[in-house]
Amino acid sequence: MVVLRCDHALLWTRLEKRAYSAEKIEENNTAEIMQVVLEDARASYAEEIVVELSSENPEQVGWNVARIVAWISNWKQNRD
Repeated sequence: MVVLRCDHALLWTRLEKRAYSAEKIEENNTAEIMQVVLEDARASYAEEIVVELSSENPEQVGWNVARIVAWISNWKQNRD
């Protein structure tokens, strides 16, 4: 389980650029500040499979994609 995280101020700006409503932006920011998705993941899955990744800039996004693709590839190889 991968949980992507972002600084709430940066998240606010991103969502404004996407024309989200103020209510939706506030809802998403509150969830990020309170770590709702991360805590839900930790409550629902074994601790060792919950991975928190920062996703604040293009370099991190690229690194995250490469990391997740490698995990999937490894998982597929180990299933055969």
